[in-house]
Amino acid sequence: MQPVIRTYAETFGGSLKGAVIPPDAVAYVQSTNETDTLISLPETDGKFLFAGLHEGSYDLTVIADMLSEYAETTIVDIAAENAIVAYPDTIRLIPLNQ
Repeated sequence: MQPVIRTYAETFGGSLKGAVIPPDAVAYVQSTNETDTLISLPETDGKFLFAGLHEGSYDLTVIADMLSEYAETTIVDIAAENAIVAYPDTIRLIPLNQ
């Protein structure tokens, strides 16, 4: 995989905006579709944003910090549409011991 920095006009594409709790357990959030894999590093309060997305269906995977006791979580088929911000429900990480 070769890292690429994407730039986009503010009015281009759709956006996925959300939050993960507990925020201290999150290493990063990954958004994938058939052709792209994007990564967001959440803010200290767990909020994240993917902007400038091509229209289509995306899967969000929350990768928990390896030192935390939480499991990786995936939400599938979130629609991204031009000029619309999608707000998936707050993602609550599940402890590994449950």
